[in-house]
Amino acid sequence: MVGHARNRTQPQTPGPMSYNPEFPMFLYVLEDPRKPGEIKYIGKSQSLPARFISHRKAARDSQDVNHHLAVYVWWRELLASGISPRMRLLHQCSTSEIDAAEVRAIQGYRALGQPLLNQTDGGAGVPGLKGRPAWNKGKRLHYSPWNKGKTTGLTAPNKGKAMSLEQRELLSRLKTGKPWSIARREAFEQRKANGQA
Repeated sequence: MVGHARNRTQPQTPGPMSYNPEFPMFLYVLEDPRKPGEIKYIGKSQSLPARFISHRKAARDSQDVNHHLAVYVWWRELLASGISPRMRLLHQCSTSEIDAAEVRAIQGYRALGQPLLNQTDGGAGVPGLKGRPAWNKGKRLHYSPWNKGKTTGLTAPNKGKAMSLEQRELLSRLKTGKPWSIARREAFEQRKANGQA
């Protein structure tokens, strides 16, 4: 017998997470696991797992520009309790339809009284709001260490100081962990006698 009757009567449909080139965008909701059915955030992405990770990273990273947003404050509360939000697929659509679908979803869930933490009404962000200026646009970024060209005092603290043979041997032993060899000691004594040491 080829296959089961169940497989012939029910078509094999791709799951909601499968990639469909006609509908590459995902509209998702983040739910509070402590309060089932309470939706806190609606968003869009091309990859739900990657978006979930980026939300979590932004919530944890205090240097992130969006760290102060209410959605990330909520994320930190959950993470401090040892839990994460639940991400659920709401809709899958084309790139041209995703902004309008997000706006409709946010308006609809707000009308239902859901306590959404979205800062905007969705779509392409806040109309008329300009991003941060690109102060470095067209400029090559150049990074140099704060102490470039300077000695910190730890690199050569004894440079230029006159030291006895015993001091030099002690520093060498501390640095290498072993005493000078007889040959090295004799070579040093010879240089010292010639005025080179």
